[in-house]
Amino acid sequence: MSFETNWKIALSSILEHLIDSQFAKMLLYLDKIPQGVKTGKAREEIPDLIVQKYGTEGSISEIDKIMKKIPRKDAKVQKLLRPFVEKLKKRQKEKGTTRECASTSGSGARKRKPAAGTTSKLAADSGLPKKQKTAAGPSKAIPAEDSVPAEDSVPAEEKLLKVRAEFVKRVSDANLNQLLDKLLERGFINDEEMQSVRTKVKTDKARNLIDLVREKGPEACSLLINTLCEVDRCVSKVLKLI
Repeated sequence: MSFETNWKIALSSILEHLIDSQFAKMLLYLDKIPQGVKTGKAREEIPDLIVQKYGTEGSISEIDKIMKKIPRKDAKVQKLLRPFVEKLKKRQKEKGTTRECASTSGSGARKRKPAAGTTSKLAADSGLPKKQKTAAGPSKAIPAEDSVPAEDSVPAEEKLLKVRAEFVKRVSDANLNQLLDKLLERGFINDEEMQSVRTKVKTDKARNLIDLVREKGPEACSLLINTLCEVDRCVSKVLKLI
């Protein structure tokens, strides 16, 4: 099946998880679709209408925004939605890279080589022999790609364990809540786990969050680190995560 067909199927399932009030709220946010068109449509007709008006990629972005506003950040909805959001991000990144490469290639093609004899003429005008080097010493060779040091390969779980004490001491309660929301949104924790951590005092909340995420594996640990770098760059720098 095509990407669009798979998305319509997933979108139908997402809409089935919405209660009537959430479904009505979603329709209000879909402002590209005229009210007269939306009114009276059966729920199963809406996915085709959304994709028709917003396009496949546009509808994925729009539904992602709307689910955050309603809000439906729980695992039931997010497990259906996140694979398409991540696929869309990957596609957009690939498009950006392709455009950048094309731009660089075009720029290089426009550069003209010096006409025959130009180099000799410049050397003659400057009073230098044709083959004399203008630099005082030998030019420094550009290091081969293989000689460039690799990025830090310390596993994310190990990073979190190393910074656990400082994280507990420095992270704010507000940022802890943002981290929990992100983990829930991406389906790494469920509502019960989030509430269990959120009800604790700040230091216990921070400890439990680190321990819970490390149990969830490397992807959850990487998400926690990346989100912390976004919401609190100062603490992330102190912890040497960036």
